[in-house]
Amino acid sequence: MKSRLLAPISLTVLILAFSGLTAAQSATTATKLCLYPVKGTVRLVSSSTTKCAKGEKLLTLGTQGPRGPQGPEGPSGFPGETGPQGPRGLQGPAGANGTNGTNGANGATGPRGVQGDQGPRGLQGAAGATGPSLVVLDANNTFVGYLVDASINSISGRIGFLTVWSTAASRMVNFNMDGTIRAEPFDNYGAKFATEDCSGPAYLLSNNDSFIAGDVAVLDHSPGSNSWYDVTALTLGDGETLSFSSQLTAGDCSAVVTGTTLITGPLSAGSWYVLTPTTSPLPTIVGPLHIGVQ
Repeated sequence: MKSRLLAPISLTVLILAFSGLTAAQSATTATKLCLYPVKGTVRLVSSSTTKCAKGEKLLTLGTQGPRGPQGPEGPSGFPGETGPQGPRGLQGPAGANGTNGTNGANGATGPRGVQGDQGPRGLQGAAGATGPSLVVLDANNTFVGYLVDASINSISGRIGFLTVWSTAASRMVNFNMDGTIRAEPFDNYGAKFATEDCSGPAYLLSNNDSFIAGDVAVLDHSPGSNSWYDVTALTLGDGETLSFSSQLTAGDCSAVVTGTTLITGPLSAGSWYVLTPTTSPLPTIVGPLHIGVQ
């Protein structure tokens, strides 16, 4: 097959012609062209042609050439519409515990609440130790008793006598500062005796409230001589008699008793007291006395 010479043609026309030609021929055989780029002419040659004339280039139409380089990336397209929400997935495993956060700042103090009910009373505590006390001591520092009161002479300012609680006698005792007992004279109370020398038990009418049955009394039996007595109530049975032979008057014992010399029973307790001599419950006291702290 001889080649056909074509007139000059632009590259665009050539491509369009090639498009129409290949549509008809690509199914049976390849189409070859000899392109003379200097003059811009092209001629159709046989499919068996392997070489064009000098200055021409052989073009084979309908065959795929080598892959060209990748072109630049085109502009991004418009975002599509949001698709429907998918189904909920399975719950994943629990994560590890996180580290504790730092403590927050202290909040403001709240308002004071209403006072609650008073609680029950607690148990009584043990007794505390005994505190120091004012005591009376003799010249040998022998304990005489606890100081209760001191009688002060308003002229001299000296202590006249001390009132002491005697633990030995279980009663109050008035002591002169020389250690002797300050006792009332026995004859002030009209004491009567069954003996003639004012010895032994003494009998007193019960209308004197200085004596109480069960007490221990101390009296000045004679000037400078103190005696201790147990006080009891006198009772006499029916037909019993008691006669008195002496009494104390102005410090002296008188054998002449004026008034009633005989008591005849029955006599109920409380009309008369019997004062029976007893030993002194006090320790030996050596004056002068002084006040101390124990």
